[in-house]
Amino acid sequence: MEFLRQKNQRLLAEDLSRKGSIDDEISDLVFFINDQEQFFTTSSCSGRIAIFSENTENSKKGCHWLLISHKKTEFEEVRSCIYDSTLDSTAVFKYEPFVLHVQCRTLEDAKLMHQVAVESGFRNSGITIGKNGKIMMAVRSTHGLEVPLANDGTVLVSKEYVAYLVDIANSKMMENSRRIERFFSNLKQAIAKYTQANTRKATKSQEKQRLKEIFRDTAAKHQATQCDTVQTTCPHNSHGLYCQTCCDQTCVENATKSGQCKDGRWVSDEDGGDAGRNEKIDESKPPEELDDLEISLQLLGVDS
Repeated sequence: MEFLRQKNQRLLAEDLSRKGSIDDEISDLVFFINDQEQFFTTSSCSGRIAIFSENTENSKKGCHWLLISHKKTEFEEVRSCIYDSTLDSTAVFKYEPFVLHVQCRTLEDAKLMHQVAVESGFRNSGITIGKNGKIMMAVRSTHGLEVPLANDGTVLVSKEYVAYLVDIANSKMMENSRRIERFFSNLKQAIAKYTQANTRKATKSQEKQRLKEIFRDTAAKHQATQCDTVQTTCPHNSHGLYCQTCCDQTCVENATKSGQCKDGRWVSDEDGGDAGRNEKIDESKPPEELDDLEISLQLLGVDS
């Protein structure tokens, strides 16, 4: 319930990012993750190429963004930011790859997403667990780029070098897009497989419980059935399961053989002894294995 409350609170909150909205390239991915009951995103960036200047004398004033692009950029855009602008401080060219922070309901959910991220190329991804138990999964990689271009208003590099940086950043941006697509595709497959496995597990558990209930109900009815010739409750086999040989009408005929029921067949005193003759069945201890349970129902003549 706490996770659901946090998820609703986060998704209904105002987007406080600089852009104020989800980047177009990853919007489908973010919406898909938030549609899953075990995840919700807390922050994201599809990747960007940026140039920013920073006042070295007073870092508290932060930085001034000269260029921000979430797609491939052109040399002229970068050149104009450097050579056609008045720089009175440092200028830095920077490429930042895709990053995504996801809060997960359980550690198992976080491990699933972490495995998908690593296999998709985001090898710097990681899981953190807060003091209050909050589980965060960060999807990130290491193929970033950061290069100083100017210092104290003086440009330090040539235009040819700036063009070279733009080519590298654009190449990294294309690889970044391929990794995002791969991550999205792998994540959808992993979640579908995980959901199917849980569904099968739940169905098997429900079916096992249903068969146990059938067994208990049927066993309660047959427990009252006694042999007409040998006035004892019907014996049972080594697994504690009722045998049809003892519990149906043939019990009267077989009782004349003075034997006991074992593993679905009649065993005479000479062959099997008297160990199970007068034992009472404890229906409070149903069989643990489903296969044994199905066998017992078949012996009782019940269609599971």
